[in-house]
Amino acid sequence: MKKELVIYGDKAVISFLEHRLPEVKRFFFTAKAGNRYAKVCRELARQKKIYRQVDDKELKKISGSEHHGGVALVAEIAGVPILQPADLRPAGLFFGKNIVFFDHVDNPHNLGAIVRSAVFFGVNHFIVPANMSQVPAAAWRVAAGGMTHAVFRRAKDLTRAVAELSNTHILVAAATRNGKSLAEASAHFRQARRPFVLLLGNEEQGLSQELEKQCEWVVTLKGSGQVESLNVSHAAAIFLATLA
Repeated sequence: MKKELVIYGDKAVISFLEHRLPEVKRFFFTAKAGNRYAKVCRELARQKKIYRQVDDKELKKISGSEHHGGVALVAEIAGVPILQPADLRPAGLFFGKNIVFFDHVDNPHNLGAIVRSAVFFGVNHFIVPANMSQVPAAAWRVAAGGMTHAVFRRAKDLTRAVAELSNTHILVAAATRNGKSLAEASAHFRQARRPFVLLLGNEEQGLSQELEKQCEWVVTLKGSGQVESLNVSHAAAIFLATLA
């Protein structure tokens, strides 16, 4: 099922217009930003779609955020599909791909930041819990264009999905304590030559023990000890830069 979603923020909007223009229903911009979008407006006019210059106050109301960057669009976007067994089999969409697996990472800013880092390092496939039927608009903005390159699936049963992935991937749990070093895991990866699944846990509670115990590698970033851990999006960027 498709649903209208407001996407805002300069980089997110530019990437969406470049890659998914047919899904755009309405387009809004401020006078300051308008000159950058003359070509887009001509194409939208040709397709008989709505575009309009608005002031900052109205754009804030349309986007629901003061961080709109002078531009917003309304697009009709399909919800996140359910992960199917065929997706993980040979010729499936996720087979042989490096994957980021979210165990209830609830903050949309963290979600967007992780997608941005992952896509930057060439990791474009993501699995989320079943309750995330749509990627939040704030995550689109923070991903700064990365979301248009991301492939999402929802897992009805996270534990079962991880078990199935263990047949073809190296499972890496990002743990806040008691894990092996990232350097050790990286050396193993270079020898194993298998794709990885990076499992990231909830901001407050971390990765569930049920998922963590299924992982071949439980890895902890070693810090000074002055603070307990990094924000999940910062930790994910370090993992991805090392493993991807």
